[in-house]
Amino acid sequence: MEKIKKYMNILVTGIGGPTPLGIVKSLRMELSNIKVFGVDANKFAPGHFDKNFDKTFTIPKAEEPNYWDVVINIIIENKIDVAFVIPETEVLIWSKRKNNFDLPCKVLLPDYEVANFMFDKLKVSNFLFTKGLSPKTVKVENNVNLLKRQAETLGYPFWVRVNKTAGAIGALKVDNMESLLDWLKLKENGEFIASTFLPGRNYAAKILFSENQVLLSASAERVEYLMPNLSPTRITGMCARGRLINYPELIEKAESAIRSIFDYHHKKINGMFTVDFKEDNYGVPLITEINIRHVSFTHAFSLGGANFPVITIKNLIKGESSDRVDYIFNKEYTFLRGIDYPLILVDN
Repeated sequence: MEKIKKYMNILVTGIGGPTPLGIVKSLRMELSNIKVFGVDANKFAPGHFDKNFDKTFTIPKAEEPNYWDVVINIIIENKIDVAFVIPETEVLIWSKRKNNFDLPCKVLLPDYEVANFMFDKLKVSNFLFTKGLSPKTVKVENNVNLLKRQAETLGYPFWVRVNKTAGAIGALKVDNMESLLDWLKLKENGEFIASTFLPGRNYAAKILFSENQVLLSASAERVEYLMPNLSPTRITGMCARGRLINYPELIEKAESAIRSIFDYHHKKINGMFTVDFKEDNYGVPLITEINIRHVSFTHAFSLGGANFPVITIKNLIKGESSDRVDYIFNKEYTFLRGIDYPLILVDN
């Protein structure tokens, strides 16, 4: 492995949540010659006050016109070598810019056209449904008669949620038309989708690609979530307890889905992908969404030996793909996380 240069400077965006902090901790597990800079539009983002970052900056929101002026200035002044772009909305903006300009530092990103497609859960689900990889999914219409026909098509119960954001936000298990109509009254704006309800276990398959090649893959099971009482489904955006698991068939399904989408768009595969699954009534895992980024328990994988951030750094600096690693955990550890304590692994 080519030695990483001294004093590498790394930028991490969106430092308001646990995912970027997990990336920084993962990097520091194996790399001592780095400085990590963080940026966020919120001046009170927790990352601004975390000692794992060497320096942080408050920047404009990604949709604001001066976003790139500020970000590029930070990259140039601090001689940033590599960036980890975390929020999916920023992944889209960076990918779009990459289509038209050279990016000011190295970053592993999917093509914009594909990233935009994957950000839309309805498009992904409909595409993968024809391949037997996703449940039947429809757009929730603002018309009672259409809703009734859709409900008959899906059958009760079914799952309704927001289309273009974290999958757990606003999710509801619908048992009858009355509960759906009441739920929609609370949601004045937004684009919603409904899917066949999947009652089984909840999985994630993480796959890192560079130039069509898999660099690293690993899988996990989500068991419990932080503050589950805040969601009707008891699923929130952050996993409180899960397991690192060895599930090769899950990786095969996730890779097949990703490759089929990129092939459809005639693009090479680059980027970090987290493919979410839930089991149907027969225990078959079906894909519910594909995240074009790391997720909040990235650090759990690193603690178990599958360090996606470090492999990303080494790949970008070498400028070539390393041998594929489908990581096998020596034990299927449980990972735990609370609101007031960091993520840890425990031996089952």
